[in-house]
Amino acid sequence: MKKVFCISFLATVLLASTSYKGTVTMSTMTMITEKPEVNIYLAGSGKCTIDWGDETVITVTLLPAGNRMTETKRHVYNIVSKYTITITGENITRMVCSNNQLTSLDVSKNTMLIFLDCMGNQLPSLDLSKNTALKELNCNGNLFTNLDLSNNQALTYLGANQNEHLANLDVSKNTLLKELYCGYSQLISLDVSNNTELAHLLCPSTRITSLDVSKNRMLRRLHCPNNQLINLDLSKNIALYELHCGYNQLTNLDVSNNTALNNFVCSKNQLTSLDVSNNTALTGLNCNENQLTSLDVSKNTKLIGLNCNNNQLTSLDVSNSTSLRTLNCKNNNLGAVALNALFETLHSNDVIDRFLGKVAKKELHISENPGIESCSRSIAVDKGWEVMVEE
Repeated sequence: MKKVFCISFLATVLLASTSYKGTVTMSTMTMITEKPEVNIYLAGSGKCTIDWGDETVITVTLLPAGNRMTETKRHVYNIVSKYTITITGENITRMVCSNNQLTSLDVSKNTMLIFLDCMGNQLPSLDLSKNTALKELNCNGNLFTNLDLSNNQALTYLGANQNEHLANLDVSKNTLLKELYCGYSQLISLDVSNNTELAHLLCPSTRITSLDVSKNRMLRRLHCPNNQLINLDLSKNIALYELHCGYNQLTNLDVSNNTALNNFVCSKNQLTSLDVSNNTALTGLNCNENQLTSLDVSKNTKLIGLNCNNNQLTSLDVSNSTSLRTLNCKNNNLGAVALNALFETLHSNDVIDRFLGKVAKKELHISENPGIESCSRSIAVDKGWEVMVEE
């Protein structure tokens, strides 16, 4: 006779008896609702049984991931109480147990697991030392202080965002990683020097003071805003397509080698100059809230959106940006003559919104410039621009 032990939580969920291979154990706090429920998605092969702990037992035929017939198993309880759920199955390769208010999760006996999504729970720890086949892990939104991935060398995707207490993350053994998301945490350092396959790195809102991406030659997407970076060397990242490094303490930023750059955000730093002449593929540039006194976008002919507000610009020429449809240059030092000169450089083209398939509205924001009262806004209006002057 199988024995199942209930750990003392408001509600306990046990997946797979510890006497079987492929076992997974999880404990969940009961949601304060009239009829609490648990949702679990499983994929793989063979059969498994789910004992929901309230005298309800079902047998599930596991199907490969992506099969149309694979569905999330949802169980609703009639009363708020402690429950022990047991799932027994040897060939579970994918599991989603997100947003169930889990307080513990044991997958150490499920060595077949290649995909695990346990995001949006209250897990303080997660032992993955036996899950050497794991390729994708989404554990966003938990309570980890540490996450040991040293045995998970097959990992290609790691989502560990919004673990607000996470202070340490070692990915040096995860050399196959292509995507790493580890923002909104207490990380004070991040070493990605061994992750040469990395294409997407998002580490916003941490306590990182330095970030070395010189070995990440395949990096296409880098988001590192709202950290404490004072330097960022991107000279080796020639494949970089999207860069968001705003809300740091950068005083200099060289993007001359990043010729593939399409979307560039460097807002709210301490930049006094910015050279984007080599970034001819740019469609979006946000360089607002810096200390720029000039900005040359003559080579950025593909720009759709330009936000350069809250700087110290005394002139601006966008005559070569013939696809532009949003320009925010408010709170600069643009007098009436400079504003009129800017209006003259605005294009009069109809710009098609490729998503909506119709002509897009063209917006120009010029508030808080010294020349807004006496400039000739009609120059811009006659070209089809809506001139926005916020009070």
